[in-house]
Amino acid sequence: MHKDVLLRALKKCYIIICCFSNKGEEYIHASLNRKIIEYITKKPREKREIVSTHEIHTLFDLKNEVWMDLDTKKITQFELPGLPHEVGPHYVVNPAFEGRVLSEEFFNFQKPELDKLLELKTFQTNNDTENNFIPSSLLLNIKLINFAAQNKQNFINNKQTILEKDSISKEICSSYMPEIKFRDKAYIQKLFETKIDKNIAVINVKYLKQIDNLQNILLANKLELDNLDEEDSKNLVAYKDLWKGLIDSVCDNLINELTQDNDKFKKEFPELSSEEDEVKFVINTLKNTSKDIDFNKFKTPRELFSFWPPILYPAPEYVLDSVFLKNEF
Repeated sequence: MHKDVLLRALKKCYIIICCFSNKGEEYIHASLNRKIIEYITKKPREKREIVSTHEIHTLFDLKNEVWMDLDTKKITQFELPGLPHEVGPHYVVNPAFEGRVLSEEFFNFQKPELDKLLELKTFQTNNDTENNFIPSSLLLNIKLINFAAQNKQNFINNKQTILEKDSISKEICSSYMPEIKFRDKAYIQKLFETKIDKNIAVINVKYLKQIDNLQNILLANKLELDNLDEEDSKNLVAYKDLWKGLIDSVCDNLINELTQDNDKFKKEFPELSSEEDEVKFVINTLKNTSKDIDFNKFKTPRELFSFWPPILYPAPEYVLDSVFLKNEF
């Protein structure tokens, strides 16, 4: 992860750093914001030399109340809990938006999430950073049990085809659809009886929600969900047109927002022409985003639906997260 992006996020906000691997998932509740650290620890923040490189970054682990130097290559993504929809991540990490949202405002937005973290800390029996890590075997059991309990009805109401058409999931699920038992004992038993390395298990809550959101996008555009791993599927050309349109739509919205903000910025700070140039550069990049994408390289629906331009991160909820998926068991 780029050190400047991480540093800007840590200095302003409470962030949850996610590190996903075949061994499990690690969640680090972190910040470098003095007010946030002191709110959690109830004591003055100690002075600390901050290392900020593309390989190592210093941060404060809020949950365990310890300083640590994190290997940034481990980072898969980070979340900004509590920020409202209209205050997107670009207000945190993009220098063109510096100062648009004040530090005090970030804190007020995130305070309810910080209070949840304080409550979580009351259940902790130690402050060992090892408790940030959840092994895959434990994680899989938790996800299966929770998902079976909370989302059974989704797959009773004629939604079984969402997974039946996905070859990754079909191997595990198809023989138990559309029985209600698919969501509980029979499903769990099937998964654990199948010879699958539990460390690379692919069925999880986030992925299923992404599949569901993707299905809704396709239905709204009168398209069916093909087998995700079928090369040159019958709908692939239509999928590419849809994906390009979705990317253009997001870019247009951001361009309109940046243009309006830039006009206001020029009136208030006419002397800061360099800042205006940065905004123009971002706008021009957004205008050419979809034009610079070689859609011919996507040979399967999964390759297309797992792609989203980095400049538009975080990706919408209908983009499949390849971090959670393997092409084969």
